[in-house]
Amino acid sequence: MGLEATPYLASSPTRIWQDSGGTEDDITFDAGFDLSYSVTPSLRASITANTDFAEAEVDQRRVNLSRFSLVFPERRDFFLEGSSVFSFAEASGVRPFFSRRIGLVGGEAVPIQAGARAIGRAGNSNIGFYQIRTGGNNFNTEDFTVARLKQNIWSESTIGLVYTRRATLNESEIPVRQTVGVDFDAGTSTFLGNKNLQFQAFFVWHDKNRLDEETTDWNRTARGARLSYPNFPFSGHVSYRELGEAFSPAVGIAPRVGFRRLQPSADYTFLFPNSNLFRSYQIDVRYEHLMNMDFEPETIVLRLRPVNIEFE
Repeated sequence: MGLEATPYLASSPTRIWQDSGGTEDDITFDAGFDLSYSVTPSLRASITANTDFAEAEVDQRRVNLSRFSLVFPERRDFFLEGSSVFSFAEASGVRPFFSRRIGLVGGEAVPIQAGARAIGRAGNSNIGFYQIRTGGNNFNTEDFTVARLKQNIWSESTIGLVYTRRATLNESEIPVRQTVGVDFDAGTSTFLGNKNLQFQAFFVWHDKNRLDEETTDWNRTARGARLSYPNFPFSGHVSYRELGEAFSPAVGIAPRVGFRRLQPSADYTFLFPNSNLFRSYQIDVRYEHLMNMDFEPETIVLRLRPVNIEFE
């Protein structure tokens, strides 16, 4: 077990107008700290106050020519440390928790007044927890709660639960917004003797984001399943997912909603063990059938790649 403390002091010049027609710089100071404690060698807890993200990298400039929002990766160390614990049904593209929803509004930084964090492993469970308060500088004061539990079951499988809560303290017309999700990942490396087989499924629900919102519980859900056969020389998968038209988790992200998508794929690889020039030759096929919530087709793509050669 160990205890680490990181104090920091930031200063910034504030311009003040003088009656004499001149100006002078008035230096203001702002202090904060991070305190971390290793509860066990694999479980670490931290508290922070007036968190400073001055050393975080800026986002890369990108041009968006699509009708869907861009998603920028997290760059702040406080949220990057142990972030893999919060991954949810990774192959699904659904993110009920996205850390950039905390402390950022429209690309502008919102001060984090205080927060607590616990991330790590206890027995067969992976644990992640945030409790953070943000606000100030003309932004509403908000409380964020994020909890993630991922339990190892059997020999190669997991079942997980994620919960988020977002509460605005000084605007009564905004309700407390909660999200609950469950994901299941069952895998085996002994299918048909020595083959890999993996099944994944997930379900996410959240309550209303506005008091006057007229949506159903089912329209505020995301759900799906995926079956994968990642083997050699033959591999394949089939996945199906649905995102309701009103799906918009308050501490998560959903660039596209209101669709149903079926995606199967398959490929076969040939090897050339006696060739000094060719290593492998692969044939693969990909299919996508995307529909709206009334099962009307929006995008249908069939891609066949008969020639895919890898050289030595």
